[in-house]
Amino acid sequence: MELVHCNPPWFLSLHFKMAYTQIFAVVVLGFAACSAFVLQTHKINKIGSTSLHAGFGKQILKTDAGVIDTIDETKDCMCRSGSSYKDCCKPFHTQESWPDSIEQMVRSRFSALAYKIEPKYMQITTHPDHKEFVSADRKGKLSKWTKGLKQFAEDYDFMDLAFDELNNELQTEDTGVISFSATIKPTELDKKEEDLKEVSTFKKVDGKWLYYEAEVSNPFKGQTRPEPKSNRMITTKRRAGNSQ
Repeated sequence: MELVHCNPPWFLSLHFKMAYTQIFAVVVLGFAACSAFVLQTHKINKIGSTSLHAGFGKQILKTDAGVIDTIDETKDCMCRSGSSYKDCCKPFHTQESWPDSIEQMVRSRFSALAYKIEPKYMQITTHPDHKEFVSADRKGKLSKWTKGLKQFAEDYDFMDLAFDELNNELQTEDTGVISFSATIKPTELDKKEEDLKEVSTFKKVDGKWLYYEAEVSNPFKGQTRPEPKSNRMITTKRRAGNSQ
């Protein structure tokens, strides 16, 4: 018996084509949705890894996922207070709280440099009348200030911090003077530690202590090597005797 090959009805072929088209469209849309989700997740992670989006004034982001979240908060804080980072400077760096005393402010700024946290913490704790302060609307100068602070933190390891015993006698209601010594070491090989002595003035603005000015005395006494390129101290003050 002869077999006769029969084509399916035209409407059935059309039905199959439409079904294939719909399946293809679903696959394409699914792939696009997955890609959009991955891209959005990447953006969120990228934002989270940007350090201290605190800005000047209103807090935008509380955590510094790029640096702060990698710090072992159970270990002693690098401000040398003897307390753990969690119970010491972390709440200041994340802006969950503000230093109550001048000593706490100095410690928090020192540890911000020691942990190499984004420079914005140093900036928001600087008094607007400080000669190096730059407001947020001056983008070019703000970028230069930020780069200078970041370079200073990268150029040194911040080893030790100690305060004079008479600091409490040098404070009024809204102005305080504090003296301290800091030991820092250049990150370059074969460089010696440097002992800095600083007397800093802080003033209150809206109830918050802010760094106002400082005098740094003989930070490189007895050393014959050239002064490092970075000239910003713990309080961002230029070194005494620097003519630049």
